[in-house]
Amino acid sequence: MITKETAQATIDAATVDINSYITKLIATADLTAFNAAKNIKISDGPYTTASFTAYNNNSQVKAIVEIAADTLKGYAQSVVDSYTATLIALQQSILVKGSDLTAYNAALTAVSQGNYTAASWSAYQTVVTANVVTPDNIQSAVDAATAKILAAQNNLVYTGAYVISKAKINSTNFGVRKVGDNILTRAADMITAAGIDKTDYTITFNRIDSGTAVINPTTGLITDEGNTVATVTFTITPLDGGAAGTTANLDIFINP
Repeated sequence: MITKETAQATIDAATVDINSYITKLIATADLTAFNAAKNIKISDGPYTTASFTAYNNNSQVKAIVEIAADTLKGYAQSVVDSYTATLIALQQSILVKGSDLTAYNAALTAVSQGNYTAASWSAYQTVVTANVVTPDNIQSAVDAATAKILAAQNNLVYTGAYVISKAKINSTNFGVRKVGDNILTRAADMITAAGIDKTDYTITFNRIDSGTAVINPTTGLITDEGNTVATVTFTITPLDGGAAGTTANLDIFINP
């Protein structure tokens, strides 16, 4: 035990002993680069299945990757580095990059089933299933499959609830109306403004309040402002039989 009262000669001797033991410690090899090369995945290229299989079956690759990590740590760093270099060289000589699936994968993730009617999603999935590609396909085939999937997405029909949400059919966004306006037309215009094809839906409304404003229950035409406010709900129904959606109570403010 060294303290402030320990003689300097004793401290110096202890320091020499400590340094002696430090020099005897064996530093383990750094496996960071080796593990990165060892753990290559087919999706990293992406690489073709055939070339990736050939790489994994290569005798040199097998011999190197099967060396236990604890064994490698006991080797000199130069030895580990040579193994790493060998793996990288073999990867460069054997592996073949496949087609680029970036656009294809982006197309598949661009749409979510919950936003669309069951019928339109089923039809879309038929197209997707018929156009499955992998990096093994030539690029022109991948591009053609991507184009077909994107085209099929144009035929997807949103659920009624999603239309209401996306078009923001609510009291805040409906805007003040006036006598002569049509509330069904206004709802349809909001749907169009949201980038949705209104012809895929029927739009109806239900009068909630018992005020004196006059709105034709069939056509939606405002003919009298009455007490200048009316409360309604709109129901958006997909024509393909998908689930309808109904808004929350919506206050329509009416000017003369």
